[in-house]
Formats: sequence, C-alpha cells, structure tokens
Amino acid sequence: RILVSDLCHEVTAFFREALEQRRLQYRLVVNVSDGASISGDWGLLFVVLKNLVSNAIRFTGEGGRVELQVKRWGGLIHFEVTDTGIGISEGEHALIFEKFYEV
Repeated sequence: RILVSDLCHEVTAFFREALEQRRLQYRLVVNVSDGASISGDWGLLFVVLKNLVSNAIRFTGEGGRVELQVKRWGGLIHFEVTDTGIGISEGEHALIFEKFYEV
C-alpha cells in the first residue's frame, strides 16, 4: 500500500529547486485522511505525477502557479495538476494521449 500523502510530498520535494528557480508558486492540497492509501507501483505512480508536474512547470511562465491536489472522488483517489501556463488548445485535446505527441 502507498500512502497518498507520502507520494505527494516526494513529488513536491523532487521539484522544490526547479520551482524556486522559475519563481513559481506551488501548492500541494491533500484532501484525504492522513492514512489514505492506494494500491499500485510506487515508482510508476511517482513517474506519472512527476511527468504531470514537470509539464506544468515547463509550460508555466515565471511567477505563475502550479498546484497538485488530491481528493476522494466517487470512492477513488483523484490526483489533479493545474497551472497558469499556456494550456492546450481545444483542437489538440484528443491528441495528447497519442504516443510521443507533444503540443
């Protein structure tokens, strides 16, 4: 079992220096109980969250905001990364799940 808060804090620590260098505001919001856990592969889940936060940092201008939020939703744990970056045009939404596609 993986403690959700531990995973999120590890991701946050991984990007601390990059966030400071880019002068980005970062917020971690964990809206689940302290002991909330999930089943899965720690390494793969870390990579998924790392990729999402990395993209948010990369495409958010200096002084912008990045947020990682975790909440319980429909009996599941829901991870959400939001930012004030340039975004993805509506016409490319379906393409972002294609292998090797980058907007």
